[in-house]
Amino acid sequence: MSHSFQKIGPFRNLLIAGPLHSGKRLIARALGDPFVHIETDYLILALQRAFPKTGVGRAGAAYGDLCGAFLPFLCAYAAELAADRTTRYVLDCHYIRPHDSLTLPGSLRTVFVGYPEISTQEKIRQIRDSGQKHCDTNPMSEEQLEACVSSWIEQSRHFREDCNQLGIPFFDTSRGIEECLTYLKRQAAGTAASTTAGGKHASTPRRAI
Repeated sequence: MSHSFQKIGPFRNLLIAGPLHSGKRLIARALGDPFVHIETDYLILALQRAFPKTGVGRAGAAYGDLCGAFLPFLCAYAAELAADRTTRYVLDCHYIRPHDSLTLPGSLRTVFVGYPEISTQEKIRQIRDSGQKHCDTNPMSEEQLEACVSSWIEQSRHFREDCNQLGIPFFDTSRGIEECLTYLKRQAAGTAASTTAGGKHASTPRRAI
């Protein structure tokens, strides 16, 4: 089994989190209607340029510091999205850790993805073969890319362990996104059905995911 967690349950808004190149954007886009996809990378860039003193997206900062700087903005943003009862949103985000996600509003459910069960060289081949222009990896030498990918694999392993301990959904996307996508579509359909039947989407405690 690539995941072990309490069921996420029906959700209105969703955050997909995980290391770089773990399929977050692909999953968000594949969910399609009725979700509006929001890439938090653009929000981070805007905050970095407009409010550099916040530390959001600061070049050279440690990953944990970057997550900590962005978390208050993400919490506030999620609360604003929850107030919109006419639209459903799916966000993808790199700068959040499993324990950070527990502080998000309960209206925003979270799943993590990663690739803990893949070799460094195979992941590099996946990145190279994807046909996408990756601004973060294109300028890298092979040695630099190998070091980065190795760190992302290790991060995936840590995230999987943390998610298992906290009961947060984690999906291994080492070989593809299909399992995660199928699960999320099923849960999203459950939300639509419960909303239609009851006329109101029931709230769920944050930890009951």
